[in-house]
Amino acid sequence: MSLSALSIMVVEDHGFQRRMALRLLAELGISQVSQAADGIGALLQLDELEHVPDVVLVDLDMPGMDGIEFIGHLAQRRLARAVVVVSALDAALLNTVQTMARAYGLRVLGSVEKPLTLDKLATALEDYVHGPHDDADDEPVEISASSIREALAAGEIEPWYQPQVEFANGRVVGVEALARWVRPDGHVVGPVHFVPLLEREGLLEALTDHMLTRACRDKRRWDQQGLDLTLSVNVSPTSLTLNSAADRYQRLVEAEGVDPAAIILDDHREFGHGRRSARVGGDGAPAAEGLRAVDR
Repeated sequence: MSLSALSIMVVEDHGFQRRMALRLLAELGISQVSQAADGIGALLQLDELEHVPDVVLVDLDMPGMDGIEFIGHLAQRRLARAVVVVSALDAALLNTVQTMARAYGLRVLGSVEKPLTLDKLATALEDYVHGPHDDADDEPVEISASSIREALAAGEIEPWYQPQVEFANGRVVGVEALARWVRPDGHVVGPVHFVPLLEREGLLEALTDHMLTRACRDKRRWDQQGLDLTLSVNVSPTSLTLNSAADRYQRLVEAEGVDPAAIILDDHREFGHGRRSARVGGDGAPAAEGLRAVDR
């Protein structure tokens, strides 16, 4: 993919800044461009598109629906593949918002301070062109048992985050860690293609331990930045009733410096079974002290 092949949406309430972004995109040879003056207008346009844009450039400081709320809608409704946060706010706040956007589950190409320049814009968009793409719904090349074992051992299976939002006010209260295999060639493979093989190889527990550890490291970093989010991690369906597994999960969480009460273990999505959850560090544990099971 080249820069000229990208589709971009610019969401900026200030007319001059919006026109500047459009001019810079034209200088980069990008012609598939749409624009909106506010978050609500952008969402209305995105809902009508047959294909979501590759990248949305979004200003944070907009009237009505601000950029942070807009990013939440983008992620929850899967209306964009990536986002560039553009704002005149200070760098520390921009970095915090960038972390939040990743917690929403969006790929973040960067947080760019205003004024937007050609070099800043090109750098952010080149990251999309040359970085990994989520081809999770595409059929990958044939996966062997040895290749998935090696991928797990090498740390190529990573947590990608889906936001969990309070519908009443749109506030993000948690994230769910979803496994993605980011291969060395940059392609991203979804769990539907590799979890069944891991199950046949008896590696679901190894996957759970790996995902829980990696996600807790991210959770600890978010905690340090003041992001109070619960973290949901998928587990194999038999684990929620095993004392040994429950104890192991609690040790893994505590070893990463995370409050076990903020971690929810869920078997519903990637392992293809009926949904059931347990909270680490809760009361009334069926499997081990500190583990509470909840049927949903």
